[in-house]
Amino acid sequence: QTINGDGRGFRGGGSVNTSDHNTTCTSVWNPPPASCQGYRRVIDLTTSGLWGGAKGEGIAGTPGRLYTVYNNVHVAGGAGSDGYPGGDMGRGAPGNAGGGGNAHNAGGGGGGNGGAGGNGGNSWNASTGGNPGHRIGGFGGAPSHAALGGPTVSRLFLGGGGGAGDLGGNASAVPSGSGGGGGALVVLHASRIVGPGTINVNGEAGRSVTTTDGAGGGGAGGTVVIKANGLAGAVTVNANGGAGGNYTVAVAEQDGPGGGGGGGLLFTNLAGITFNAAGGAAGTSASNNCPPAAPALDCGQRPGSATSGASGYAVFAPGVRTGYECLPDLEVVKTALTPTITTATGATAQYVIAVRNSGGGARFASVLDWTLPPDWIRAAPAPSYAYSP
Repeated sequence: QTINGDGRGFRGGGSVNTSDHNTTCTSVWNPPPASCQGYRRVIDLTTSGLWGGAKGEGIAGTPGRLYTVYNNVHVAGGAGSDGYPGGDMGRGAPGNAGGGGNAHNAGGGGGGNGGAGGNGGNSWNASTGGNPGHRIGGFGGAPSHAALGGPTVSRLFLGGGGGAGDLGGNASAVPSGSGGGGGALVVLHASRIVGPGTINVNGEAGRSVTTTDGAGGGGAGGTVVIKANGLAGAVTVNANGGAGGNYTVAVAEQDGPGGGGGGGLLFTNLAGITFNAAGGAAGTSASNNCPPAAPALDCGQRPGSATSGASGYAVFAPGVRTGYECLPDLEVVKTALTPTITTATGATAQYVIAVRNSGGGARFASVLDWTLPPDWIRAAPAPSYAYSP
């Protein structure tokens, strides 16, 4: 049996490309002005208004431009649809979402969950051999539990979406350069689990580009909770981060690949589950400024270019009871308090009914005791009840 939640988590940032792209960060590229190094901008599709790629979706909000690979849905929000304070575009990474690549043509950052997302690749290099571009790719999303001081089953999160790369007015058509979606949240409570079985909550890969533009960041792996009283057979959980999108153009120009998504999380009280939560690989570059003999110049291996996501991890958490354990388990004992008597004596019999619950889910249980022996009647006053936690 397989449960498939690949890419069903937070969505990736949706790419956007128009001929009205802002050219400030192309005409002045070394060093880029401060305006090219910002963290957020509002969506602006007017003449010379478009700037940077869209941030991914995450615990901090939902941007106006979104993309999911598994159902190929691209949400193309325009001006006024920003979901993040200060704007949806640019390299800032809100919560566990990846940031968008800055102009011009930087890669999007990967989403985070158990591990942080990787950073998007460097910006346009002015088609100059040996020039690595600038480190203004989207930042990777933070681990989801970072603000909580560590992982806890009381707060569970979807994998963060990757940020979109900057499509700088070139020939790339959406959804090229969009970020990948994060993995889903799957909760499985059972009395006993019998394998073989697989649960997939992998992050999606960022979308690659086939022209000279920035690629999207990968989505983070999701979260799985498994609680049961026993396990038989093989069970595998896959919560790997999605790979960053690739820059596939073999020309002198070098633009930014996408950062890899972070790995996911597993919470369980069972030993013996196989868990895979590798960080997504950084996107690669086919630029001929990156020959195999010198891969450190402009490619993903170069410090400051795209980076891989960090691995996720598993948490052994025996303190959460399964749904089966939460059912009531009632024990009823009836005890006589008076000696043996008969109807001839006319005496009154007394007895106690004790109800004990060693399970869960039952509170203030009603005691029904209507059946008496022949010729006996229930005496006044009515029976009294006492409850002890």
